[in-house]
Amino acid sequence: MRSSSAKLVIAFGLTSAVISLGACGDSGDAAAPAASPAASGASSTAAPSATPSAKPSKVPASTTLDAVKVAGAYGKEPKVTVKAPWAVDKTRTKVLQKGDGDTIAAGQSVRVDYYGVNGRTGKKFDDSFSRGQPVAFDLEQVVPGFKKGLVGQQQGSRVLIGMPGTDGYDAGGGNPQAGIEVGDTLIFVVDVVGV
Repeated sequence: MRSSSAKLVIAFGLTSAVISLGACGDSGDAAAPAASPAASGASSTAAPSATPSAKPSKVPASTTLDAVKVAGAYGKEPKVTVKAPWAVDKTRTKVLQKGDGDTIAAGQSVRVDYYGVNGRTGKKFDDSFSRGQPVAFDLEQVVPGFKKGLVGQQQGSRVLIGMPGTDGYDAGGGNPQAGIEVGDTLIFVVDVVGV
């Protein structure tokens, strides 16, 4: 059973080898294209001076998930707030509610509800809660950060995962349809429904 939300999570994994490229603080850090001083065929006697564009400021990468606030109970759509832009240095996990069910091991299949927020914008880009149905997938088919964040967690847990772009969409060049650019940190609140 693979819904469109599962396909989105799987697409992360297939294009980026399961969330793994990191440039967390590099969003918007690409050099601006060089300005052409004169159009082809124009006189070279008075070339206009190019004013360099300001380089976007680098977002400092956090070493904790403390800036991400999550409200709501397991099984209910969470409310996630973060002051954007926000980035994390590496994939980090915080258990918001500990379950007591089976523990997730690498290579297993899981069934989860999730809520995804882009750290650059602070806005939701996808979730399964609004569709009213958890998604099932194999951990080998998702982006690296999702896998890193879930292995070792227990069924019945609500887990907060923050992952840099290197563990997310960077390998696939971002995900324009979801508004995700290379270097964007992704934030997920995941309820582990089944292992």
